[in-house]
Amino acid sequence: YLITSLFITSIFTDSRTTLWAYLLLSLSLLVAPLLYREFTYRDVIAGPLALFAFVGGMLVLENAHRHHLECDRRAQLQETQRQYEALFEHSNDAVFILGFAGSVLSVNSPGAQLLGVTQSELVGENVSNYLEQEELPVIERRMEMLRANQQPPLFEQTIVARDGSRRIVEINATTVLDGAGVPQYIQCIVRDITQHKQVAETLQRRNRDLTVLNQVITAATSSLDVIQVLHAVCVELGQAFDLPATAAFTVDEAAPRAVAVAEYRRGTQPSALGIGIPLTLPVIQHLLAHQTPLYIANAQVDPRVREAHALLATRGTRALLLVPIITRQRVTSAIVLDALGDRTFNADERELAQNAAAAVSQALEAAELHRELQTYASSLETTVAARTTELREALVQAQAADQAKSQFVSNVSHELRTPLTSIKLYLELLRRAPEHTAYFSALQRETDRLQYLIENLLQISRLDLKRVQVQPEPVDLNALVLRLAQDRQALFTSRGLELQIQPASDLPILNADPRLLEQVFTNILTNAMNYTPPGGQVRLITAREAAGARSWVAVSVIDTGFGMTDDDQQQLFKRFQRGGASQALNVPGTGLGLAISKEIVDLHKGRITVASELGKGSAFTVWLPYPEPLKTVK
Repeated sequence: YLITSLFITSIFTDSRTTLWAYLLLSLSLLVAPLLYREFTYRDVIAGPLALFAFVGGMLVLENAHRHHLECDRRAQLQETQRQYEALFEHSNDAVFILGFAGSVLSVNSPGAQLLGVTQSELVGENVSNYLEQEELPVIERRMEMLRANQQPPLFEQTIVARDGSRRIVEINATTVLDGAGVPQYIQCIVRDITQHKQVAETLQRRNRDLTVLNQVITAATSSLDVIQVLHAVCVELGQAFDLPATAAFTVDEAAPRAVAVAEYRRGTQPSALGIGIPLTLPVIQHLLAHQTPLYIANAQVDPRVREAHALLATRGTRALLLVPIITRQRVTSAIVLDALGDRTFNADERELAQNAAAAVSQALEAAELHRELQTYASSLETTVAARTTELREALVQAQAADQAKSQFVSNVSHELRTPLTSIKLYLELLRRAPEHTAYFSALQRETDRLQYLIENLLQISRLDLKRVQVQPEPVDLNALVLRLAQDRQALFTSRGLELQIQPASDLPILNADPRLLEQVFTNILTNAMNYTPPGGQVRLITAREAAGARSWVAVSVIDTGFGMTDDDQQQLFKRFQRGGASQALNVPGTGLGLAISKEIVDLHKGRITVASELGKGSAFTVWLPYPEPLKTVK
């Protein structure tokens, strides 16, 4: 009974309460012998004495344990105090411990450095000595909140250091309470944000400048109207600088005056539109001569604007900033910024005004160039129309002349053919006389050459006049080329050349003009014979080929002659063009044979190709479509 009760009591109370509980419990045992016969008074006396010894030992152990805990708690408090003092002294922020009257109880090194004094000098001073006087009422209201244990929000404050320099700080103030909840002092954590504020203000100013320039450039590039562009720059600069009025003047050197054509005004400011200022005014002369901005501190008394004093007084203008707009190295316009009071227009504002003027200058120059370009384009269009008419007339004349040339060639060829026929007839009659055979053979050869030339000229003339008609009929190409080869076999043999024929067995019958195709293959075989040296070989091959989505009949003439260069191959099918080998070998010709051959093949919807290598021979291939029927060309 005693042990359990005392144990429970000692857990929740101190030693004195436990001792009182022991005395009360011991007295309560005096009634035990009266209630229970098993108990005697000796037991009542012996039990409490034994329990007293036990309780005494327990109290000794308890006191020792509590003393140990108290020592640990004091050690922890000392360590916490040491850490707090270290943090307090080495904090990056300034820390002030203030009394509720504003006196400095303690301060760390950053706090003393912030105010430009030592820690010992600052202790005991009132913080109001380092504040702007007009801000003291606000500080007093915050001190009242702290005395009432109310947490004021984070706030910014301007402080004045001992040397007079001003810093912007951010203050977090709290009330420190004791264990009973009673306010003891104020702790202020102060952070210097001067540089941060300066950077923020610079960024804000730059952002404003960029916004203004962007708006000016957008307006300048979206319109070619000068007045709209000038109005846009007046509005943007007036709003950016918070001015009552701005105006833009254009320079009219013929008048000579500068006339207000655009403006921005706020409130009841009188309009300046239409107002003219003589170019002889000194400020205008300065802008025209120096092409630089001009600032006037007091425009109402400045002699440089004497002729505009009445106007400026009406508008209430005091400070002026005039910024020229330069187009093609001359001042064409100017922006005038009005201020009602003293306004210095700092370097950033002047730079912004100049940049805006430069953007407008580029826009006005672009507008002027656009007008000049339109004028030039209109003039050019008229010139081109007139020149086109002249060229059309010249083309008609050239076509008529070309037609006349072709007709002339046709007529001459016809006139030459008749006497040549007579000459050949008489030569044939004279050849029967044996004594004149050698002479007449030479005459016959030269006459044949002249006839070949005339026939080529006549064929070219017909092609130009669109008088060559394709008269299609069924054609066996194998039979046609075999006949041509047999007719020339003896001639090839006499020149020491081997002529081989390799006809294809599955060659289809074509719908073509055999007379025109015979002329094509004759020209190609003749060239192969003329440009292949003795001992060489010429092969005539026919084949059926598929190329692309078409079926073709191909006739190839392959020789082992001198071959051609790449340049010769590029010019081969042009009229009057001959390769280098013809000049080197002195082969007679006009350069018309292959040109005529190509045009004939084109009339048959075919194509002619050549593959050659210098010193290794040439291969000419005529490709004729099959089974597409041919149309008569008129």
